[in-house]
Amino acid sequence: ASACAQVGARKNFAFEMRSLTELATLHDPKGEVNFHEIYNTSGEPDGGWQSGWHWPPLNHQTWCATGYLRNYLCWVAGMRLQLDGLHFQPVGIGSPRVVLQHIPYRNTLLNITIEGNGHTLKKCVINGKKSEPFIPADAQGNYEIVLIMR
Repeated sequence: ASACAQVGARKNFAFEMRSLTELATLHDPKGEVNFHEIYNTSGEPDGGWQSGWHWPPLNHQTWCATGYLRNYLCWVAGMRLQLDGLHFQPVGIGSPRVVLQHIPYRNTLLNITIEGNGHTLKKCVINGKKSEPFIPADAQGNYEIVLIMR
C-alpha cells in the first residue's frame, strides 16, 4: 500500500488499504481486529515457509498493525512531519468519510476527518475556520481538522 501511494498509484493504494482492513477484521473468530504476520495467496493467515518447514500463523503482530496505522496517518491523512510543524497532504482512498480520533502530536490532540471521494485536497478547516493544512510545532490543545477532498 505504501509503495502504491509513493508512486501515485492511488486506486491501487485504496485497494490495498481495503484489502488490509479486510484481512485484519474478517479472520478473527471473536470479531476483533487481529493483524497476522503473513497471509497466503488465499487470504488466510499463514506462517510461511522458512528454514525448511511451514510455520503456523502468528497473531497480534504489532509491526503489522503499526505499518497499517502508518499508512493511514502518512498517506490517507497525509501527515508530513517537518521542523516547523505538521503539514497535511492526503492521498485519499476514495472513501466518502474517514475519521481518525485522538491522534497525539507534540502538545496537541488531533481529531481528523477526511471527507470526499477524491485524491486532491480541496479545502482544510481547522477548529471551524478555513486554514492552511498545517499545525505549527509549538501548537497546544485540541484541534478538529477537516480535510475536504475532490
